Amino acid sequence: MQSMSSDWQVVAMPLGKWSCTRCGLAYRDPALPHPADFESGYALYAHAPGGSAEHQRQSEYAAWIAEAAGSATRVLDVGCGNGSLLVALQQLWPASTLMGCDLSPDAVRCAQAAGLDVWTGSLADRSLGSCADLVMSVNVIEHTADPHAFVAALAGAVSDAGKVVLICPDGRRAGVELLIADHLFSFDAHHLEALCAAAALTPVHWCRAPRRLGAFQMLVASRDGVPSSVPARDPDELLVARRKYLAAWQQLEASVKSRLPPEIVCFGAGEAAGLLRAYAPGVWARVTSCATDADVAGTFGDRPVVSLDDVPADAAVLVGVRPQDQPVVAERLRQRFRNVVTWYDFVPADDA
Repeated sequence: MQSMSSDWQVVAMPLGKWSCTRCGLAYRDPALPHPADFESGYALYAHAPGGSAEHQRQSEYAAWIAEAAGSATRVLDVGCGNGSLLVALQQLWPASTLMGCDLSPDAVRCAQAAGLDVWTGSLADRSLGSCADLVMSVNVIEHTADPHAFVAALAGAVSDAGKVVLICPDGRRAGVELLIADHLFSFDAHHLEALCAAAALTPVHWCRAPRRLGAFQMLVASRDGVPSSVPARDPDELLVARRKYLAAWQQLEASVKSRLPPEIVCFGAGEAAGLLRAYAPGVWARVTSCATDADVAGTFGDRPVVSLDDVPADAAVLVGVRPQDQPVVAERLRQRFRNVVTWYDFVPADDA
């Protein structure tokens, strides 16, 4: 049995996901070990901030946060990685004081090298008090073993008039985040609302991410404010959607292999390619290399990464991007390659 962690590494342990039929919370079997070690070897942000694709995405996150929460003079990013979001926010708010923390020493070293005020560890590792008027955490809470304690720590760091911003995958939808082994929980808006209420925070705004960012959600909370309603989904309906989605991934290898030649180039070297490597190893066995638009050398797992410009026109190309992006990407690739293989039609889309 194997699964994939959030830094796209294949881990030799089962996915182990369960779903509560009463409240709809999805969670990883607590008897299983945590599949990602954030204190050593976690590779997702173990690089300098500022790459073009990363900066574009973090700029979109920054704009989304600013639109929902307003401006801030003192910002604290809990789980900041290499500080790339702080860099994007600094461009929006050049007069603001920004700081962050992260459990990964590799990511923190990269942030510090970029001149950011970031430390290795958690909020407990600095005596901050209620120091920030915006405390944010982006795609972290789903990794935490004790979400109640995590939100309480965020609440303890925010000023009386400040705001807490929680961003995480939208657990009301059955999607790719269910396949990430170190996502210990899948929260819907009501779960986040309950966590905030336990920390004496009032939800004042909930929204989905812009489509280009993916299936994420944001909850903004404060100590005082006008409560905002949050959406709900029937747990039974969600359970059916999750079972259908995971079953499709269990069957994906057999479905896709019927479309593949003996050798194929995978366009993409990110999350979707990692999912194919972890959950469709027979498909991955036919991949000879990964191609990207960027002219960079390197490897993805055990496959070389090459520039798309260096792939011969008669090569077969597997579209290794998110299913929702495959139609557009495939249309572009078909202008250059005769045999372009997609698999989005095998994975159900849940747009609830």
